[in-house]
Amino acid sequence: MGLLQALGLVPSARLAAANERLRKLESKIETLSQKLSDAQADARTWQVKAEEARQRAKDVKAEAARALQRADKARAEIEKEAARAKKRAVDVPALEHRLDGAEQDLAAARNHLMAIEVKLDILEGAAAVLDRRTRTLLSRSPQDAVR
Repeated sequence: MGLLQALGLVPSARLAAANERLRKLESKIETLSQKLSDAQADARTWQVKAEEARQRAKDVKAEAARALQRADKARAEIEKEAARAKKRAVDVPALEHRLDGAEQDLAAARNHLMAIEVKLDILEGAAAVLDRRTRTLLSRSPQDAVR
């Protein structure tokens, strides 16, 4: 054996065993190469999915920001409307008080107006009496007036 090895020759059983190991290793390499290709394809698929998920997350984040802005705007509008409603609710009793005062002032003004109308009627009657007397006196002859 030493001589065969020195010449670079090996026994056929050993060569067959080495060829068998080589065939198994090549088969294993082929299997591992296929698995590596599959893993790389899966990795690319997952990268695409991850990028799509990032894009969806970005879109959702932007939509959430817009929704938050709309919510803030709606909240401000609700607060504004609530303040208006509160102001109107506060003004109702004050308006009722002013209305009561105005009704009392109106009643007093009507009473004054009626009193003034009565006085004008009295003055009108007195003017009418005075006018009749004056006409009566003027219609008499100047001689009757001297007597």
